[in-house]
Amino acid sequence: MSTPARIPGVDMRLRHRGDPAAEEVLTLREWCLELADMLDDWLDGRERLRQQQAEQREAAEHRAQTEHLRHRRQHP
Repeated sequence: MSTPARIPGVDMRLRHRGDPAAEEVLTLREWCLELADMLDDWLDGRERLRQQQAEQREAAEHRAQTEHLRHRRQHP
């Protein structure tokens, strides 16, 4: 991953070439951006999981209601 330029057309790696501290900070920045992407993916997955769990609960409640009504019809 290349560090996005804040100034169009300026590559931060080239701008700070030869400055070990700046290069290290840019590397850390890239890792942070990658980590942020991974965390966003995790949060998206968590949201999908919670939606799926809610749908499963709804389906189970519907089945339980249907079964209860069926039982009441068979045993008035």
